[in-house]
Amino acid sequence: MEFEDSKTIETILLCSGVLWINIEVYVARQIVLESTRESGLFLPSVHSHPLFLDKGVSLHWCDTCSTRIKNGQAWRCKLCDFDMCTKCATRKDVATVSENVLRTDKGTKVDTPMSNFSYLKRAIGLAGRSWWIVAAFFMLAAYA
Repeated sequence: MEFEDSKTIETILLCSGVLWINIEVYVARQIVLESTRESGLFLPSVHSHPLFLDKGVSLHWCDTCSTRIKNGQAWRCKLCDFDMCTKCATRKDVATVSENVLRTDKGTKVDTPMSNFSYLKRAIGLAGRSWWIVAAFFMLAAYA
C-alpha cells in the first residue's frame, strides 16, 4: 500500500516539474522579448499606432506634410502604411497639421470632445426656427 502511494506522489511531482519548467521557459521568453523590443515613437494625437524609424525608405511621401521623403529616413507604421518624415516627427505642432484634425473652409482646427449639454445646445442652435421639434424629440427620448 505504501509503495503505491509513493509512485503516485512521484508521478505527480514529475508532472508538476514538467509544468513548472514550461512556465519558467515561457516567462523567460516573454522577459527577453520585452527587453529587446524595438521602442517606437507613439504620438496618439497624430497616429493611433506606434511609429518605428526606418532608414531604408525610398519613394514614399510624408502623410503629415505631403512632401516627398528625401533623406531615406522616416517614421513608419507598417500596419497601415503611415509615413512621417523626421522633420514632422520633431515638430511641436504636428498634431495640428496631421490627419487627425478637422478641416474646414476657414482652415484646420483640433477636434475637441463635446459634453452632452454642449451637444444639445449645438443641435438646438442648428435647428434654428424649428428648435421646438428638436426639443420635443429630446423630451420624448428622455422619457422613453
